[in-house]
Amino acid sequence: MYKHLKDHRYYKELYDRLTVESARRGMSHYDTFYSEFESKLPVSEKVDKPGSAFLLNVFYMETVGSELLDRYENRDSKIQEWINRDRAKDEQISSARLAEEPSCQHCDKQGLRIIDKSLMHRGDAYEIDDPEEVLFMLRCPHCDKNSAFWEDGKERVDFSYRPAGTTVFYGTKVREQPDVDLNALCAHTPANSTFRADCIERYRRQYYGN
Repeated sequence: MYKHLKDHRYYKELYDRLTVESARRGMSHYDTFYSEFESKLPVSEKVDKPGSAFLLNVFYMETVGSELLDRYENRDSKIQEWINRDRAKDEQISSARLAEEPSCQHCDKQGLRIIDKSLMHRGDAYEIDDPEEVLFMLRCPHCDKNSAFWEDGKERVDFSYRPAGTTVFYGTKVREQPDVDLNALCAHTPANSTFRADCIERYRRQYYGN
């Protein structure tokens, strides 16, 4: 099963990485403003003139400085918030129990074995920060196929891990798996990093299952 809780170093590095990225975005805006401001000054006037320097310092604090100070002051509390969030997710998964014994979605027999539990959003109408529910993946010993059920016992009929674009059959139900660009969804994380890998794994489970 996928574990959400990482070691403390992971969260520190993630927070610091996001801080650097935020500062770079702010500096990009500041550099643009600086260049435009400097180009509009009279030829005889320099940017280090008290009035000009004050204005540039104010803009710097609005676009970079204040954000960096805020992130510095809230670093420890935010990291702890992430740790508590991920620990709670793992506890939600480990404590989850099926409301009733399910029957195989393929052969309708019972005696299924739990092979995975994960947190996912149910349905399509949700925001990314909405609470997730526990989804059980079970293997049938009779037909050797997988079935998926929510904790309350309701089945998820469109659940199957498969390459994007392939079709899965559940009796008379046919579902087309959407072609999801996982790298695009995780573009906010550094490429070729553990942060990108974790993000992709999270979305892979959400869109394609286990």
